[in-house]
Amino acid sequence: MQQSLVAMWNGFGESLPLEDRLPSDGLSGRILDHAGHRLLLVTLPAPAASAEAYFAAVVLPRGVSTCRFLTLEYSVSPIDGTSGTVLGEWSSEGHHNLGQGPEPMPDLFLEAIGRLLEPAQTRKTRGLFRRR
Repeated sequence: MQQSLVAMWNGFGESLPLEDRLPSDGLSGRILDHAGHRLLLVTLPAPAASAEAYFAAVVLPRGVSTCRFLTLEYSVSPIDGTSGTVLGEWSSEGHHNLGQGPEPMPDLFLEAIGRLLEPAQTRKTRGLFRRR
């Protein structure tokens, strides 16, 4: 898989001006099951600018026949300049910001995907008031 990803990365890069090409350093991928979901997890070369991704995942959620494309992106706060991550999703309607993401570690990204895909009725949420 590694060789195919690098060949594809370099092939797409050849269509770009030389100054816009990025090396494939750190590019890797693996197919796995996580929390009952089947996915391709791609580790991308280290991001250099806001909105570039650390990871991308093509996810086939359990019990569904349509894949979702999720990313963990590098972000910089426009207010104070601090860096962080954003969980994103690409669909036919474009890019969707799903909010703050975890630290850029594969296992934490996978956990965030699992939480996102968890059926709403099983999510543990806390309201404004506790019942006694």
